[in-house]
Amino acid sequence: MDRKYVLPIMAFIVASCGPAKVTQDYQKDSVVTVIKDTTIYRDSIIYVKIEAEKNSAVLPDTDTSRLSTRFAESEAYVSNGQLHHSLRNKSEALIPIETKIPITIHFESKATIRDKRIVEVVEVEKQLSRWHKFIQMIGYGALGLLAVWIAIKLSKIIR
Repeated sequence: MDRKYVLPIMAFIVASCGPAKVTQDYQKDSVVTVIKDTTIYRDSIIYVKIEAEKNSAVLPDTDTSRLSTRFAESEAYVSNGQLHHSLRNKSEALIPIETKIPITIHFESKATIRDKRIVEVVEVEKQLSRWHKFIQMIGYGALGLLAVWIAIKLSKIIR
């Protein structure tokens, strides 16, 4: 055997002694859409219209006229040749009502997740079978014989 083959053969034997398993994992692109609808109740005042009511009376000028509806009262009379008239509300004409009005807020956002390559080297350890142990022992013996053979050849060259 020629000396130029010894170094590549030894490098091959040493490199093949401890194999490692390389795993590759990929994360794919994905778009996540977050949709959130929120309902908020806002305090508001709304005005309620009241229906129109009408009332009338015809009386002699010596009497006092009193008219009334659900929301107002009126009083009228004549004194010394003059008409006196008063009108007052029983309550406000437009009735304010406090209420909570629902307002819906729509929120939408998109997020993109990029593709990422993950490479991880995993050392695999497991028990060797008897056959593999036997082959390993033969390999160690061959390495020992090769080392002895190289030592003999180098000693002959050096002399």
